[in-house]
Amino acid sequence: MKALQFAVRLETGIRKELEELSFGVLPELKPVLELVCKYQVEFERLLELACDLEGENGKYPDIESSLLLGSDTNWQTAQRLFLEVHDKPITDLTKLWRLYSLVENSRQYYQQASQNSPYPQTRLFFSSLAQSKNMLRRRIDGVLRGMYNEVWSSVGFAPFLLGKD
Repeated sequence: MKALQFAVRLETGIRKELEELSFGVLPELKPVLELVCKYQVEFERLLELACDLEGENGKYPDIESSLLLGSDTNWQTAQRLFLEVHDKPITDLTKLWRLYSLVENSRQYYQQASQNSPYPQTRLFFSSLAQSKNMLRRRIDGVLRGMYNEVWSSVGFAPFLLGKD
């Protein structure tokens, strides 16, 4: 299936972008990026496994969100460590924007792939991939909103349209 093969290439490109994003960030942001990178590696493995199984009567691997996303505790700790740092560089904000955008755009791809598949199993698989990306996006959004709050307290107004995503 071309959609699945494209997904592997897409996720490989995203992983390379994540590696670039990791350079020059605060040490306190690194745990967040490490969690996202771990997710990305597991997500790529899942897609490669799906490509291998695809010829076997349309079987797809199970998607375990805990394996992909890690524990809530790890995310809460990583977010707290980052948000406790004051006077974060603006480059961390722009890196979080890029990260958020990468995840959101790939989520949209899986949503579209689900809607455009004629096979119920394939639609369900792609829909599950989109949901997984959505969960990751929401975790990143939590970190991003914490930084927005910091900017808000600094400039005295909401710096961006909030709640429009």
